Amino acid sequence: MRGAQWTIKMGENPHGLEPDWKSLTRKDLQKAYVKRLNAKISAKPDIRLVKIDGHRAVHKDIGEKPGLMKYTLGSWLMGKEYRIYKRLSGCTGVPRLHGRPDRWGILVEYIEGDVLNRGDPRVYDPGFFRRLHRLVEGIHARGVVHLDLRHRGNIMITKDGNPYVIDFNGGFFLGGNPLGRRLLPWLKKVDWFGLLKLKQRVAPHLLTARDRTELRRFRIMRRLWLLK
Repeated sequence: MRGAQWTIKMGENPHGLEPDWKSLTRKDLQKAYVKRLNAKISAKPDIRLVKIDGHRAVHKDIGEKPGLMKYTLGSWLMGKEYRIYKRLSGCTGVPRLHGRPDRWGILVEYIEGDVLNRGDPRVYDPGFFRRLHRLVEGIHARGVVHLDLRHRGNIMITKDGNPYVIDFNGGFFLGGNPLGRRLLPWLKKVDWFGLLKLKQRVAPHLLTARDRTELRRFRIMRRLWLLK
């Protein structure tokens, strides 16, 4: 019924109001698909751009995946990411969670921006990495670690030079139990190392002497972890 109501109202939005994302069903979203945003890989969720009355969102979905993945790891990962986005609600630099149409997907805010690239003048602004550092501090303050910040595809930069962290599929919320709280300081270091690796890749001239020291220290620590 929710989908039928939305279909009747679709296009009748003279004031440009944002859609009621939480009321949309899978069928509603399928009608509003614009394009795929990632390569089609069987082991990863499908990510598609959705557009309704001029407003855009991102649907991350495992509904069309093979049954074994869909009903086991895929379902667990999607639920985990949903809970992380809820935990990060209101955190500047993290896309807003619009809802969960069903157990197979989540709907999040679409960020108008670009993936970090070496040579982009916005990245060469030292203020960008300071803002990114504060953003990650805010994520950590909620008890969440991302664990994949070294990959450029997980950091977006907007037209005005502000960073966004996306894709928390590999992340964890670790503030909910004693073991998680003990692990949190160590896994935060993984995120900081990832940021330094990212900085080294896209803007190496901005690395400070302290950054280079931290990179060497992290590399030694990682070798020790691997040996253990």
